[in-house]
Amino acid sequence: MAQTPEDKIKKHITDYIDVLEKKGCPITWERRDASGLGYRKGRCDLFVVYNGLHIEVEVKTKTGLLSSMQETWQRYCQAHSINHIVVRSREEFAKELGKITSS
Repeated sequence: MAQTPEDKIKKHITDYIDVLEKKGCPITWERRDASGLGYRKGRCDLFVVYNGLHIEVEVKTKTGLLSSMQETWQRYCQAHSINHIVVRSREEFAKELGKITSS
């Protein structure tokens, strides 16, 4: 099965997380997809825990937009002080991760 552009971005991000983990960083991730048990529409693509912080990661292409269900999940996260980021590249993920951990 061919990878979508979004899948390629997710792969770059998860590879980056795996490198950080191998270097001893306290980080782990789980991918959510429609084929998994308990999948719920609107939830983020990746669930990341870094140094005890819960981070919901929505991956989009350069032109991708959040669906209405994803916007609802984003508002839920914000209302409950859950870190929620929308990223379009590995570099953007790294930048946002730095912002979250430095605040």
